[in-house]
Amino acid sequence: MDRKKIGKRLEALRVPLYPKIADFTERTGIKHPQIRDTEAGLSFLRIDLMEKWVKACGRTLSSFFAEIEAEEDGKAPRPPSLEEQALQQFKIFSSADPEVGLALIQILNRVARKTPPSKHK
Repeated sequence: MDRKKIGKRLEALRVPLYPKIADFTERTGIKHPQIRDTEAGLSFLRIDLMEKWVKACGRTLSSFFAEIEAEEDGKAPRPPSLEEQALQQFKIFSSADPEVGLALIQILNRVARKTPPSKHK
């Protein structure tokens, strides 16, 4: 595993959820230059900062590195199901604000009543 590969993976985690680095900085406390340099593969984060990064994106360090390892071993990781993605987003936003969490539960309940069960397993 090299810095560039890890940096690109961290960027791929961050951008869909936090397209603006300023929003990510506010959420994690990781400074803009650290984010930029890490994503470019110029530097490497301390483990506590990397953990903040992946947790803000709804992942754990072990799952983050397992995906990289699986890719290096030629085993493509299974993409998360829609339910897993929704749960990931729920964990991120509800941990920031309990009111948001309650609103998301209400929205998900309304969607679940209108949508047939997923065939994803």
